[in-house]
Amino acid sequence: MTKDDTFARVDKAIANGSLWKAKEILQGNVSLAHGYRPDFYEKYGQLLLQMGDLIEAGKYLFLSGKRLPNYEEAISLYLKRFSKSNSHTLLFTFPKASRLSKIEDYPKEVQKHLLKMGYTSSLLTKFTTNPMLHGPPSFLSKVKSKIIGLILILILLAFIVGIVSVTAHGLILLSNWIFP
Repeated sequence: MTKDDTFARVDKAIANGSLWKAKEILQGNVSLAHGYRPDFYEKYGQLLLQMGDLIEAGKYLFLSGKRLPNYEEAISLYLKRFSKSNSHTLLFTFPKASRLSKIEDYPKEVQKHLLKMGYTSSLLTKFTTNPMLHGPPSFLSKVKSKIIGLILILILLAFIVGIVSVTAHGLILLSNWIFP
């Protein structure tokens, strides 16, 4: 489906008052499978702005590279929220498709801000090639690691119980053989 077809579907959903339907259509187009798409980021940001989700709208409007007066508040809120504690936090909020390895691949306005924050192409390359730097672990990955840890502990306990049981049984047999 072309960009124009997708935008027509989104506009139709918005005209029908189905903002959530429009959001679903656009969410699929800002995913990893489609790559970095500033025009979709802007459209998605506009929709989120219309829905009142200013911080999330700010993220996509920021990534679009467009700087219109009605985008300023949302972009500013987003940048304030994710730029203050650690400059890398901002990058972790980007959709995976937006974590580019070359700063030159971003729209000019995004480049300016990333450069101001100290990002370079070599730093971005580290983030895009090192799987350990792709952001904080998700809730699901935390749960999986805890379950795996618990299973390993249970296996170790079963092994210890097995050794103690075999040893105890062996001692009983030995004592019966020595003292009939």
